[in-house]
Amino acid sequence: MADMAIVWRAWALWAENKLITWTLLIILLADIGVNIADVIVNCKAELNFNNNAVTSDWISTVLNLAVNIVATLLIAHRAWTHHQSTHGILRNKKAQVEAILLLMIESGAVFGVVQCLSSFNI
Repeated sequence: MADMAIVWRAWALWAENKLITWTLLIILLADIGVNIADVIVNCKAELNFNNNAVTSDWISTVLNLAVNIVATLLIAHRAWTHHQSTHGILRNKKAQVEAILLLMIESGAVFGVVQCLSSFNI
């Protein structure tokens, strides 16, 4: 669900760019597919009492993190270009749009840190 929320944020900011929206859609669908496959592999491993699901767990974790990084970087790029275009007009004032974009970037970064920490069981 969190990956969908982050991709939706990036999608909303890049809706006019079809290449980026298609890329976001493809990596999100790949992420969902890999997560479903990971759950199936984990269930089969538990039923057979073996623990050979480590590879699928790592693939799922890396893809989740990749989706988060790509979407957060796209949001950060949009925020940076917005800041550059309005810097001369607003001088040193922060626009409300910048605050919202910064919140999106920070939440994506925090989620990425949580993903990394939980994947290493810290």
